[in-house]
Amino acid sequence: MGIKTFKSYGSRVAIPTIIKVIVPQSSNILMAVGGGAPNVNTNIITSTDNGLTWSINTAGSQALLNKGLGNAGSNIIYNPSSDTWVAVIGNNYMYSKDDGITWILDSAQNFNINSIQANKDIYIICGFIGSRTVWYSYDFSTITNSDSFPLMGNNANASIYDGSKWIVVGNGGDGKNDIITSADGITWVYNGNGTDAQLTQIFCIAYNGSISTPMYLVGGAKGVETMLYSTDCINWVATTNGTSLTQQVYGIGWNGTNQWVVIGVSLDKTGVV
Repeated sequence: MGIKTFKSYGSRVAIPTIIKVIVPQSSNILMAVGGGAPNVNTNIITSTDNGLTWSINTAGSQALLNKGLGNAGSNIIYNPSSDTWVAVIGNNYMYSKDDGITWILDSAQNFNINSIQANKDIYIICGFIGSRTVWYSYDFSTITNSDSFPLMGNNANASIYDGSKWIVVGNGGDGKNDIITSADGITWVYNGNGTDAQLTQIFCIAYNGSISTPMYLVGGAKGVETMLYSTDCINWVATTNGTSLTQQVYGIGWNGTNQWVVIGVSLDKTGVV
């Protein structure tokens, strides 16, 4: 299970599976989702004091456990436009519109979901089954397959929205691509990113939020490199010492001002931050 990166939205912040790397401006709720021990009701925790103290989100944890022992959350986001929390759990998701007090579990999906992200208009779901890798939804009443598969034919792992376009990273497979982009989340294009020869697959992507001096950073499994950066999301360059630090990169975060943090696995299989 990989680490999922995230972006803060307004006063509530979603925390990825294992680590939070952000400086909240005025958070009043933080939520983390992960893999509690079997039979232990600790799969979702909540903080109302900027992460100083945490309490078990009983309703959310129980919803996860109701799917069967050993189920773990892998991604959680907050969408301010609909006041909705969404947590990814294996091949399903669940959502809450009352800050985690009650949760609605969708058990109708039959594809593996790796991540969900949202802007004010649309949800983007990354995963894989058959000839599908990226789906979209406006309110989760309907989930629709996009036209991504001809471009990214294996796993879609993560997505971000940079204010003008969606960017999805994954494992192209069969000669397809590791990074694709879309203006609307429905129609996808490949811009000749050139990442495929450097990374065998990409697990994560982060963006510094700047319009004037944008910087994108992706990380993945080592082909030739483990981390690449770009200022236009088209031309990608290897970081100077990524391969000397990590064999695989699973998570990237930006603190909003002056620091990136990367999580991965070193050559000797130990954890690296």
